[in-house]
Amino acid sequence: TASQIIKTLRNGGYVVLAFPTGQDTGDIDPVAELDLDDVKDLFGNNIIYHRLYGSRWYYSEYIIRVQK
Repeated sequence: TASQIIKTLRNGGYVVLAFPTGQDTGDIDPVAELDLDDVKDLFGNNIIYHRLYGSRWYYSEYIIRVQK
């Protein structure tokens, strides 16, 4: 979970996330269709990079700097 990820990082640490876009959630991928507002709700406004359909597999990418 986001709170567990944040706990493992030191202050100023980075999290890199990539989530599929345009896919349904399922047993293998329970977090499909996570959007920018969802990431903000989970990690706060510390997003330093976001790109919709960023990878060649149409994943949305996020880089977040954790401030404790």
